[in-house]
Amino acid sequence: LTAVLLLLQVLYKVYISFVEAGAENVQTADYFKGVASFLIVSIGGTLVGLVFAVILGFITRFTKKVRIIEPLFVFLLVYLAYLTAELFSLSAILS
Repeated sequence: LTAVLLLLQVLYKVYISFVEAGAENVQTADYFKGVASFLIVSIGGTLVGLVFAVILGFITRFTKKVRIIEPLFVFLLVYLAYLTAELFSLSAILS
């Protein structure tokens, strides 16, 4: 389901750019740029999520004595991963 949503999001943006450029101005290279855009958005969003997961793992390693704040760090870093992916126009769904 996540991959389908990502595909629809990227396809929507690609089709909107094709409509804005006009049908006569769309070339073969533009189709390859659309595929590259899909790969960049999906891989970039995944990498953002992995970076924040490593940071979260490192932080929670030191909270064994103060277990009450672990959920705070989990929700905070997950939301920061989402916002970071949105900031760079990557897939926030995958992050």
